[in-house]
Parts: sequence; C-alpha cells; structure tokens
Amino acid sequence: MTAIMLTAVHKWFGSVHALCNINLKVREGEFVSLIGPSGCGKTTLLRIVAGLEKPSNGEVETFGYPPLELCKRHEIGVAFQKPALLASRTALNNVMLTLEITGRKNGAKSPQEILNDFGLGEFLNSYPGQLSGGMEQRVNIACAMIHNPKILLMDEPFGALDMMTRDRLSEWFEKKVLFNSNKTVLFITHSVPEAIFHSDRVIVLSPTPGEIYMEFTINLPRPRNRMTRVSDCFLEYERKIREVLYEMVNGG
Repeated sequence: MTAIMLTAVHKWFGSVHALCNINLKVREGEFVSLIGPSGCGKTTLLRIVAGLEKPSNGEVETFGYPPLELCKRHEIGVAFQKPALLASRTALNNVMLTLEITGRKNGAKSPQEILNDFGLGEFLNSYPGQLSGGMEQRVNIACAMIHNPKILLMDEPFGALDMMTRDRLSEWFEKKVLFNSNKTVLFITHSVPEAIFHSDRVIVLSPTPGEIYMEFTINLPRPRNRMTRVSDCFLEYERKIREVLYEMVNGG
C-alpha cells in the first residue's frame, strides 16, 4: 500500500522556487531518506507531508488522504533535530503529554513501557536538563511514537549529537524502533552513512529549486549493526552517493 504520494509538487516562497516537480511514492513500512545540500528543500518537503505547509502546486496524499486528515487522526508523528521537550515536565510526563494532546489513553504501549524499551526506565522522573543529549533525543522520539502513528517524519533527529553518540543512537534506533515495526519513515539527514544505514531508499535532492536528482535502493540485510558500516557493500553505496553529490554540486 502507498503511504505517501507526492505528485508534481512545487513550492514557492515569494519569488524563491523551493521545490520543483517532486514526484515521490513511499510504500507502507518503507524507510526513505532525503539527502542534499543545505537549502535544497528537504525540510520544506517534510513539512508539506506533515501538513504544516501547503504545496503551491501539485497533490499530496498520506494513505490516500490529505496530510491534515491524517494529522487529525493522529497518524503522523514528527521528531525534529532539537527535542521539543518541556523543561518543567519529567521524561515520563513529556511522553504522556502527547497522549493528552491526542486524547488517547495509550498507544501500542504505555509511556512507561516505551521509555523502558528505549533504555530510559531509570530516568522516568528525570527532567530534560538532567538528561544527556542522546537521552533527550530518545525521549523526543518516544513522544513522536507513543500514539503509534502510521507515518514517522524525522528532520535530522541525530544531527546535533557527537559522532560516537550519533552512531550509538542510530544502532539503537535500528534495533529497538525500526526492526519489525512496519513504520513508514521519511528521514532527513546530511550524513551519507546515516542515510545508508537506515534506509530502504536514499533520495538525493538538487540545490534550489529542489528536485529529485537521483535515487538509490539500499539492499542491505536487517537488522543492521556496526559491522554493516564497514561492509564492502555499505562502503560502495557510500562511494556512489558521495560521487553523485560531488558531481551535482560541482558540475561534474
């Protein structure tokens, strides 16, 4: 089943043509990463799928409905680079806030269960200021997932972390969140290895106006782990994508 469908989508901000003729189909349960230079429209595209922006032209569907319809049903979860946690609420109460907003008693799991799964069982009553950056981001992802949305939209969720924390959190995310979850994920990153590590497909967007420049299908077995990153196949994907990015930006 098609989870996300964008057809001939354009977006202008005044005289700035941010997105140009985006045609993209994402299957249910597929993980698709968007990568490209800064200002190529990645976040704008994500916001359009989230129903936070309207396209200037073209059509957008999420499971056959306009994004706002799925938002009303609380079937879309969003996690941004900077955790949107309330400093006055504990980790547990931040996750519970999502349920309060959506009007649901529980998702597939209770807030306590999901935080335990995320390795935060000992920090339920800790405030954001008492957590490390990696812990804060795990709470942020828990907030985006507690109501069990069909679609998860992620805008550089690990981008502000140091390399070791980022790699460790990516491996945790792959093992604890993605594997066997059947979530449809649209993921923005500037990291080529991160895109390859998580994705079924990697979409390269061109500089402004953002267009789909090239697409890569990633055939790596799951669950993926640290050994995946040093496999010959992984390194070959990385070489090819970096080569395309270099040629695109520098004109060959």
